Amino acid sequence: MSGRTLTASRKTTRRSKRIGLRIPVHVRGRTLEGLPFKEDTFVTQISKHGARILSYNTVAAQEELELENRLRQPLRARFRVVWIGPAKPDGSKELGLSYVGVPVPSVFGLYFP
Repeated sequence: MSGRTLTASRKTTRRSKRIGLRIPVHVRGRTLEGLPFKEDTFVTQISKHGARILSYNTVAAQEELELENRLRQPLRARFRVVWIGPAKPDGSKELGLSYVGVPVPSVFGLYFP
């Protein structure tokens, strides 16, 4: 994985609308140091192409994460980190994620046209 991070100052054009909601998820991935982690957190936004989550782990841009919907187990999907927000006072960061491969919108219980 690259040590490069994409920050909140990067401006992008949206491919689809975002929906703000709170969905509890299990997240699995690797830290910047390459150590595996598991974390229970929340999705804060979803779109046809990805999601935004809160995380206390430090990950690299382009790192792959697996998310499992804690309300609809065993639904899971793989995502790639495409945006990393600045650290909040509590140490968490928002991570922008894009589906890896074919999107599995049903992982969040919503379908996009």
